[in-house]
Amino acid sequence: MGAADRLADDFPHGTVDGFRGGCRTSTCPAPLPCRDVYRRYQGDYGFRRLVDDGVTLEEILRRDAVEREGIEKRDRAANRTGRATATTAPAAPASAPVKPTAPASTAAEAAPARAPLEDWQRDAIAWRAKRTALYATLRRAEQAVTAAIEARDRAEVAFDAHIAAGEPTAPVAAAAGNGRRRRRDEIEAGVRRLHADGKDDRQIGAALKITRAYVGMVRRDLGLASHIKPGSRRPKGAV
Repeated sequence: MGAADRLADDFPHGTVDGFRGGCRTSTCPAPLPCRDVYRRYQGDYGFRRLVDDGVTLEEILRRDAVEREGIEKRDRAANRTGRATATTAPAAPASAPVKPTAPASTAAEAAPARAPLEDWQRDAIAWRAKRTALYATLRRAEQAVTAAIEARDRAEVAFDAHIAAGEPTAPVAAAAGNGRRRRRDEIEAGVRRLHADGKDDRQIGAALKITRAYVGMVRRDLGLASHIKPGSRRPKGAV
């Protein structure tokens, strides 16, 4: 798909199909660029489920904002509760008698248990720190997946071009200049035979050791129909 196609009004910006169609830069006009939608789709199960259920991107982003606002409100309320509890603790009476200092051996045994508020504050801080670390790890993993997919796409294009160029043959006079044609004839014959057996492009490519995209090109040149029904070209989550 060319750059002009991505400028069309009906191009699916802000979707997984938009990323697969070639929209992979930050200039995507959608509220969330296609590449970010694809990354979340690959690494966020809840996001993938909403997309598969047909929920629009705008609705998903609205739910994200509501969830973030709720988390922030709970954090602020918890902090206010902690400060209020600390400031309203009753002070010791001025005339209270001074208790004798307990021996060092019994001071640890007589020490009161840690206040529940202190335990909660400590656990909350640890939980938030772990949440931040896990989210950073998730984002790095998503970026690595996207980079790997792009590298695979580039390798597939290079492999197709290499296969299409044909394998070099020995300079035998009787067969000079026919090596590429013979290789193409062998592939066409293999595609015809395996297509007649009911195999799809992926199965034919695996049998002939060529890519599925190249099989599709040869099959179309031969005028053969695809065995894959419309609407089932890719399973959910497939790249």
